[in-house]
Amino acid sequence: MAKRLYLSMIIFVSMLLGSCQPVPTEQPENQNAQNNVVENIRVTTVQPSETLVKTETFPLPNCGGTGEIRQTLGSTASISKSVTLSGKAIVRGGGEAGIPEAIKLKLEIEIEAAYQKAYEAANSRLDTINMPAAAGTHVIYDIGWYEQAFSSIVQYSVDGQVYEAPYTYKLQAPKLENSRQVLCGTNTQSATNTNTPEPAVPTATLPPTIQPNTGLQLGQTYRQGNIAFTVVSIDYEVAGGSYSGGYVSINVEVKNVSQSSISFTYGDPTFTVKDNNGIIYKDGFAAAKGRTFEDSIILSSGDSSRLDGYLCCGLAYGVDPSDTSITEIIFIVENLSSIKYAEWVIPINH
Repeated sequence: MAKRLYLSMIIFVSMLLGSCQPVPTEQPENQNAQNNVVENIRVTTVQPSETLVKTETFPLPNCGGTGEIRQTLGSTASISKSVTLSGKAIVRGGGEAGIPEAIKLKLEIEIEAAYQKAYEAANSRLDTINMPAAAGTHVIYDIGWYEQAFSSIVQYSVDGQVYEAPYTYKLQAPKLENSRQVLCGTNTQSATNTNTPEPAVPTATLPPTIQPNTGLQLGQTYRQGNIAFTVVSIDYEVAGGSYSGGYVSINVEVKNVSQSSISFTYGDPTFTVKDNNGIIYKDGFAAAKGRTFEDSIILSSGDSSRLDGYLCCGLAYGVDPSDTSITEIIFIVENLSSIKYAEWVIPINH
């Protein structure tokens, strides 16, 4: 009897001690993936393709006015932007994987940040496209809206595994395409989408006009012969390149508006800047990037091209935007195919 009681006590104590042992917990196999910890995000940026998506007309009647009236595009329009990211990523080493929503949101934020400068340049056009009308005139402005599409890849890693996903970042930016005077009393429709043809505005009694080649404004296009030349925007840069101080980059575009191909060499055009203090600045357009004066730009009918100078993007000049005595510059184009001379007046914002 004593032996049985002793054995029962041993079994009871063993069971009691066993119940006090900690229960092992299962650890997640991939803590980073479970918590959507994304690292090493790298956005590969590219130059955009550009497509005209719509044209708007802005009539500015000032027939009974006694002074000039003026409107900026920024008072009536805004820049739209969007990011489209693929739902699947390519796994380095082979295969595909879905992109969790939390990671997708982080990637979209990084893509937008990578193109912030492009967005700011497009947004700056709104306030630089001025639409004036002198007293006793009725002026109509044609604004083209161009979709800029930047399509490339974004790379990222989760728990050491590298992924790549295609994306497209889009902007819609305006350009001042044309302006014309009509007879006072002409009925026009404000900000009308002109994707479909509109009835011709009666201008038979007006004398023929030639677009002035001076006093052009930032964002405005000048046409002569087979060329349409647009001063798109201006960027203010910190010291770099061959400049010891700040400088400005002027972003320009040339378009072939003829029915046949055209070409011009890098040695043909001259781009000059003169500030309000009378100082003249030259650009290294012709000799930049190892090209020679004999190298050519060839444009098929309807094609356009951005022109880059000594530095990466745009035509760079050693105008220091921190110099408050410089309030405006005049950008001069000479001997660019059929354009013999044209100049744009550009304010310098401090």
